[in-house]
Amino acid sequence: TASPAGGTFSGNNVTSGGLFSPEEAPLGWNVITYTYEDGNDCENFAQDSIFVDDCVGIIDYTNQSDIRIFPNPNNGFFTIESSLTMSKVEITTVEGKIIYSENMNDKKTTISSISVHGVYSVRIYLTDANNNTSVVNKKLIIN
Repeated sequence: TASPAGGTFSGNNVTSGGLFSPEEAPLGWNVITYTYEDGNDCENFAQDSIFVDDCVGIIDYTNQSDIRIFPNPNNGFFTIESSLTMSKVEITTVEGKIIYSENMNDKKTTISSISVHGVYSVRIYLTDANNNTSVVNKKLIIN
């Protein structure tokens, strides 16, 4: 939904009314735009991104409480801790740009390289004892 009502949505596999179909959208980040024009021919728009991932064969760990990011919010220095082994950590902007990526084989990592204030998405790739993999997304705030 968007406000004020009466505008138009656009983007990959999104209807003008704002319904997004991830099954038919390309994999990766899909930018959705909402455009509104008022009675005075003044126009403005807002954008957001939706990440579509090919999750075939990946076990869904619905309990994400075993992953901690602390402190959060923070000043760019924080720790990520998991009960499962982390194989990779990616941090992206709201636009989907990867600003940090690290391959690892650990249950804990400390990051101190994010200095720009904002809200980010942290994508954590996990591997369990049976070598099953999953991906968990968490929100990160740098202030």
